[in-house]
Amino acid sequence: MLKNTKTCRAVARAAAALGLSLLPGVASACDDPPELQIVAFTYGGTGCPAGSVTIHHDPASDMGSVDFEMLETTLPQGLSSACSMTFQLRAPPHFQVSLERVEYMGHVDADLAVGGELLTRYKSGDQPPVSFVKDFAPGASGDFDVVDENPGAGVCEEQVTILMNFRVDLHGTPSGASTSSLRVTKVAYRFRLGAC
Repeated sequence: MLKNTKTCRAVARAAAALGLSLLPGVASACDDPPELQIVAFTYGGTGCPAGSVTIHHDPASDMGSVDFEMLETTLPQGLSSACSMTFQLRAPPHFQVSLERVEYMGHVDADLAVGGELLTRYKSGDQPPVSFVKDFAPGASGDFDVVDENPGAGVCEEQVTILMNFRVDLHGTPSGASTSSLRVTKVAYRFRLGAC
């Protein structure tokens, strides 16, 4: 990634030592580090109805997070809770954007006879989708932190659509009158810019 000035200068020095010159887009990026723009952000689903989500994005680091008020499933009710988020991103010329890391934070409180899962799916531009599953063992209890590394391939287009879909489910038969729950409270993400 040619995002910081130190890396850009190192690349420029190496190119000069070899008698090479940088592409105009890369050279100007070294003078003025590129920024990734979020052109649009939309969301929807049973776990993220309108008004229940707050996004925080830091353009200087291409990192951000999304807070959820209602993304929870319980058992015995047993309904899945899901959310689909769409990022429309604009990259500078000669750069590609990829989804480098996504971190899911939340809480699980499951009966000894109840297990759960977090299912995630990503799609970057025209690339094929990538899916992950995190299982929660019966009786799991406490805060969780689930990380998906490099779920989105790089796309060399000035405007890219990145889809993030995820769902939480519980399964099993709770004992007595106990209620089990699985809740996602925050999703943190990091995009990456790299030369095409």
